Amino acid sequence: MAEIRERMLENKAQLLQAIFSVPRFASKFKGATFVPANDSDYNIIREVYKAMGEENFIK
Repeated sequence: MAEIRERMLENKAQLLQAIFSVPRFASKFKGATFVPANDSDYNIIREVYKAMGEENFIK
């Protein structure tokens, strides 16, 4: 997973160019960029799934 993350960040310009080349995505993702995410950034989502009783879904 770390290798994929690294490669995506290293090639973010090319990835974004490919996304922007699709007309329906060009305006939707205007100004977008790739940034590294931390696992803890997703804790709020995990809490929502737990509150819904779906904690097994996120394991």
